[in-house]
Amino acid sequence: MNSDSMKRCIYIIMLSLAAALSSCSKEWVSSIELGVNTDRVDIDNVYEGEFWFTVFAAEDSRWTLTVISGGEWLFPDMSEAYGRQHVRFSYTANMDDNARVARFVLKADSGKEITVSAVQSGLEQSASDIDYIE
Repeated sequence: MNSDSMKRCIYIIMLSLAAALSSCSKEWVSSIELGVNTDRVDIDNVYEGEFWFTVFAAEDSRWTLTVISGGEWLFPDMSEAYGRQHVRFSYTANMDDNARVARFVLKADSGKEITVSAVQSGLEQSASDIDYIE
């Protein structure tokens, strides 16, 4: 085998390896049935605003979101989805002296449920002053 043939052979091998490696990609796959980072969100702002909340689930896992208390002031931008999603919640101003609590439930089709509390500060009482939520 001469020098030019050897170079062509190495060149072909390198091209083949480059093509094979470029077709590889990492894909995030989750087997989480349903999950969240926290079961409580403290809102220190008394004025209207918004926050984002991430729900973790497998790509083919359907879940629903229902506000079970505080629905007059806390509003999610979706009520159901599949897989991992970012839910945007908007809330109204709290001009009362006391902090207020809303609760929402996430439920997977498999039956798993997670209850999350959102606590918004009032004019006198901050969200962190509420220790226990029934």
